[in-house]
Amino acid sequence: MRIDLMPTIVLIWDTTEFVRRSAKTAGECSCISETGKVYDFCYRLPQNKTIKGKRFSCDHLPTLASLGLLDSSELPFAPSEINPMFVAAFSANHEYEAVFLMESIAEYFPNIGRMIVYDLGKVNHTLFREFTFLEFRMFNYSRYPSYANFLQQYRWKPLMIA
Repeated sequence: MRIDLMPTIVLIWDTTEFVRRSAKTAGECSCISETGKVYDFCYRLPQNKTIKGKRFSCDHLPTLASLGLLDSSELPFAPSEINPMFVAAFSANHEYEAVFLMESIAEYFPNIGRMIVYDLGKVNHTLFREFTFLEFRMFNYSRYPSYANFLQQYRWKPLMIA
């Protein structure tokens, strides 16, 4: 007796890809999360909510969820604050321009408490020792889609701000 066995194909992918693929589309503007919650992914003109743009891709749902930006329409701004929080980002090829920026900030905001600086790659932190208000952080590219790695496209900017 002969038994033919069918080959089995096993697909393995990371969970972010699973979540991205499981974000379904429902209707013209809606995206459905893995939990079944529906989100409006169309831009609407603030002055006239009936005017709407094309739906953003539902592929962005996991990233927006990880940044905590899905369930809030309120922006976390405090316009009455006197001392603004400065945030900057640069890579090694722009560190000398960044030194000039830090000098200007130190001159015009002498009471600045701290400033967050994202190191986008190979920044020489010793150039900035005199600016004690700086807090350097490495930008974690692995948390975001691969296109965030292309610095010249500036797609990392909204991710950093969020």
